[in-house]
Amino acid sequence: MTTSSRSYWLSCGKVVVFAVAVQETWRKGQLSVENHGFVMLCNGVTSGACRGGVSIVMSPQAVEAWIAAGSSVMYFGPRIIAVKFKLLDCKNRKMAVRFVSAYAPVSTSGQKVRNEYLDELQKCVMSCSDEEVLIIGTDANASMGTRAKDHVLGQYGISKQNVAGILFRDFCETMNLCSAATFFTKRSYTTWRHMRSKFHYLLDHFLVRRMHLNRVVDACVYGGT
Repeated sequence: MTTSSRSYWLSCGKVVVFAVAVQETWRKGQLSVENHGFVMLCNGVTSGACRGGVSIVMSPQAVEAWIAAGSSVMYFGPRIIAVKFKLLDCKNRKMAVRFVSAYAPVSTSGQKVRNEYLDELQKCVMSCSDEEVLIIGTDANASMGTRAKDHVLGQYGISKQNVAGILFRDFCETMNLCSAATFFTKRSYTTWRHMRSKFHYLLDHFLVRRMHLNRVVDACVYGGT
């Protein structure tokens, strides 16, 4: 994160936030930090250069739902972390939510590195039962393009596509995942802009299972640099 943990938590308190999936935390190892009722769970490499890293930041309400579900933390390699929430849906029925933060290797990484990451992400998805609502907040570092016959993407988004995006799209199709934000009309879908070319890219996604897409009432992404 580019801000201190304290200022980050305080900024969360200014808006209605339940839980946040954070990538590029630049923190090593697995740790838990509490501040002002918020809890941050981190996962990253244990040795070598301190790059990447993921975390889940939970509001006090999310912490209660996490504790109610058993307060377990699941790690899938150094790039993926997951928790489970016990909640009530809009009809006051009990519901289990698996919330995941994942950070993919950059598109220029070797195929071996990307395959290792996708193997871990597959383990994460397959460990989630059909009764759980799966939500993956991910910096996918991949341009998947726009809607095709596979229904991974909705009719909105950015048409640019690269090799990493094609591979990740195939993965999502196999895992029955879709990018929720691409099914809703928004002013912009840019999450990253190339500093030299000024091209806009959609690299960040909230992924859900296709069978749970009807539970999503809104989803959007915010532009980055």
